[in-house]
Amino acid sequence: MVEKTEFTIFGSIGQGWQLVKGFKGTFWGAFILYLLFGLALNIIIGIMVFLIKAVGGNPQLSIISREILEFVAAIILLPVFAGIWMLAIKRVRQEKARALTIFSYYDHIWRLLAYQVILLLISFACLFVGFLVAYGLMSLTIDRNISMVIGYIIGGIPLLYFVVSYIFAIPVLVDKKLGPWDALETSRRIVTPHWFSVFGLMIVLTIIVFISIIPLGIGLIWSMPLNLLTFGVVYKILFQEINVN
Repeated sequence: MVEKTEFTIFGSIGQGWQLVKGFKGTFWGAFILYLLFGLALNIIIGIMVFLIKAVGGNPQLSIISREILEFVAAIILLPVFAGIWMLAIKRVRQEKARALTIFSYYDHIWRLLAYQVILLLISFACLFVGFLVAYGLMSLTIDRNISMVIGYIIGGIPLLYFVVSYIFAIPVLVDKKLGPWDALETSRRIVTPHWFSVFGLMIVLTIIVFISIIPLGIGLIWSMPLNLLTFGVVYKILFQEINVN
């Protein structure tokens, strides 16, 4: 049973703004660690691909190896990304949050892997439906460009719905300790009644970030943690008192 819980776009941003002070250092410390960790993984991938190419001498093998290794690197980074989510949630809950704790969520890596695979399958299914529609229309001698546009729309609408609905799936998976499918469905089930508000929030926060780039990017010091904290505020409002079972 889902309780009826409301939030407002600018009210949530306002609450997030109040939490920015005292969190900027933690956020940027964690974000820099995340970037450095990702850079280190990319360097390792580059070395491994170079060695594979040098030993095997097959360009196709090195391309395939890079694709596989990049997917593995993305999975390795997922728990760290989940850790950044949890930093914001802890800040909103007035719990102690330190930058290094972003590396504390590797016990969730297999469920995060399953989450990522399910998400990829759902995305592929939406795009595949769009492709089938476009192909079917072209087979009826409808103009190719028109068919493609209709196909993109047919596939893009459900994809956009899922992208927004599943935005809280990672923190739900980690925070509520749910399985990957349960986390995705819990996020979708709870976000759906507020879908347009969450989508609107994403647009407003994106605009704020873009505007903050204008003065030499200095505004990003505040807008980036604000972005994360605002989603943390909305997560608390929508999920804190809800029975997810």
